[in-house]
Amino acid sequence: MLGPGSFLPAEGGKPIIEPSELTPIPWLRGDAAILVMTPRMLKLAESMFEVRPKKCGVPACLKRAVTSAEGREIPILLGYFGAPAAAMLLEILIASGVRGILFLGEAGSISRSARIGDVVLPEWAIREEGTSYHYLPPEELPRPDPDLLETFERSLRSLGVRPIRGGVWTTDAPFRETERKVEEYASRGALAVEMECSALMAVASFRKVSLAAGLAITDELFEGTWRPGFRKEGVKRARRALIEAAVRTLI
Repeated sequence: MLGPGSFLPAEGGKPIIEPSELTPIPWLRGDAAILVMTPRMLKLAESMFEVRPKKCGVPACLKRAVTSAEGREIPILLGYFGAPAAAMLLEILIASGVRGILFLGEAGSISRSARIGDVVLPEWAIREEGTSYHYLPPEELPRPDPDLLETFERSLRSLGVRPIRGGVWTTDAPFRETERKVEEYASRGALAVEMECSALMAVASFRKVSLAAGLAITDELFEGTWRPGFRKEGVKRARRALIEAAVRTLI
């Protein structure tokens, strides 16, 4: 019998609603996509590549923009915050034929190794959200695709950015990031906290597609107080570099 707060573990049975049976997104003509998690980053992508937003009519997706280079189109989509909605959008992208995804987000640093304006490339994630447990066993660490991560890092370095690799902490509760958790997860090697990575990595692993992530550090929590830096020039440069590197990687 299941106790309070528990649920049945992930298993391989057929779900009632299978994403592959839904109508795919008709304008997704390629096998790669960029998923951004803030309107600020989407607007920046639009200005960098001179494309216009368009409503895409998909749950958890607000707009899309496409950049074209050497005959290849790369969709850039904006999803909602949080693991459940982001994972739902990823499922729909995969069902529409996308096989390579770069996720661009923002995060708060929980380690002095990552400061405001830095770029973090997650190599694994602590799972403090509920979505990933429907895709991977509880003991498994979600990880990105190593080849895509390597290529993405090379693209960032070609732009003069030195990204920091390490773990991240994914949470459903940004207002419950306590001092104890910050200290504990930092001691395990986590560099930053955000709300989507572990779930997206779990979905990608389950569906056998390639996904990697890049995070701009926008604020710091490691001193026991919140230090925001969302408007700092270093953060703006990090966002721009992530978008430019993502496009370079996927074309």
